[in-house]
Amino acid sequence: MKINYINYLFIHNPRDIYNKTIIHELLKFKKTGLIKNLGISIYETKDLNILKKNIFEAIQLPLNIFDNRFLDFIMKNKKYLIFARSLLLRGNINKKVINLPKQNKYNFLKNSIKIFCEKKNYQDYFELTFAFLNYFKARIFKFVIGFQNYQQIKILDKYANTKPISKKNINNLIQLIQKSKIVKDIDLRNW
Repeated sequence: MKINYINYLFIHNPRDIYNKTIIHELLKFKKTGLIKNLGISIYETKDLNILKKNIFEAIQLPLNIFDNRFLDFIMKNKKYLIFARSLLLRGNINKKVINLPKQNKYNFLKNSIKIFCEKKNYQDYFELTFAFLNYFKARIFKFVIGFQNYQQIKILDKYANTKPISKKNINNLIQLIQKSKIVKDIDLRNW
């Protein structure tokens, strides 16, 4: 890779924290300076307990308009650098279409989000998503976004500087999402 050190190395599977060999080796690499910061990638709120191990400087977690399970942590956090991922729900939030698990179960939610966009003058779901994310910009160290092709990268040019959603509107959006109880089905590993 032609680098002298790794700035952030994340443990991808939270269960690996209990493997003493893995942790010992990572801490050894950190002590030598090969790894500057250790992080943990989490999927469930119960995984936040792993932070008690006190060996991490960074945490990677999902954040998007449908997955707001970690908002309390994000808002209260003063210790860890937060990397937010799954911003577009792994490509399931598109410009004009949203794909959710158990589609029929969440038709009402999808329709409610469509009406919300129209009422609040968001031209599409990308604009709503980036307005949502930009609300948290001061609390998120890095946003991690994946692309499958160059055309998708152009999304950033158009939407990255979208004006953040207002506090009132974000509260309305969060209430709308929480009423739907989608949190039970939002873990992308189960899709």
